[in-house]
Amino acid sequence: MDQILKEVIEFNKEHETFKTNVLQEFEFDIKYDNDKLIFKGFVDKILIEDDGNIYITIIDYKTGPDEPSLANVMDGFNLQLPIYLFMIKNSDEFKNPIITGFYLQKIGPKDYPNFKLKGFTNSDPEIMNHIDNFSDSSTYINGLRKTRDGQLYGNSKVISNEQMDELAKLVEKIMLERYEAIRCGKFDINPKADKNVCLGCEYCNFKDVCFKTDDDIVKIEHTDFLKDGDE
Repeated sequence: MDQILKEVIEFNKEHETFKTNVLQEFEFDIKYDNDKLIFKGFVDKILIEDDGNIYITIIDYKTGPDEPSLANVMDGFNLQLPIYLFMIKNSDEFKNPIITGFYLQKIGPKDYPNFKLKGFTNSDPEIMNHIDNFSDSSTYINGLRKTRDGQLYGNSKVISNEQMDELAKLVEKIMLERYEAIRCGKFDINPKADKNVCLGCEYCNFKDVCFKTDDDIVKIEHTDFLKDGDE
């Protein structure tokens, strides 16, 4: 593992040379309801480029099998990267930040030697250049490629500024709804199932002793935020 970490460090150095600053384990807190609610979190890494505008890249390290996804975020799933996006957009630390992208960097033994970032890149070509100015295939971001005429391939994971704003607002909406439910003592047993997979119970340590019945399961329609939006 030590050798893998050394190679990750060298890989990152190669692609971060043009950054103004690199922040590690950066803490944020967003306050609501006269400070009764403090939404706190830590981002593994933030890349900052300051050329008069503040360009920010969000990175979360992973050693497990996690894959970046915006599936079912409208129902409260896959929210880790969207939460980081929300926190940076609403933090007093940065003034009008421009998000170049938000990613996982998988650094486990099974990921060696591909340490490219996996996630979602700003679809604006000018902004995209601030994370990786490439002509053919990105050496920094997984699956980001251009055709001969300079257009991105259709399977490239990109997200517009408007979609990021919508995603951040969705995170805030979900967070405040959960806050109000907790304040009211509302803890309904209603795990959600997508394609017969009970997502809410998948990683629960108490599912074997839960009072859940089949009637409690709420079947949801599979959605992808980038295709379906915040409806």
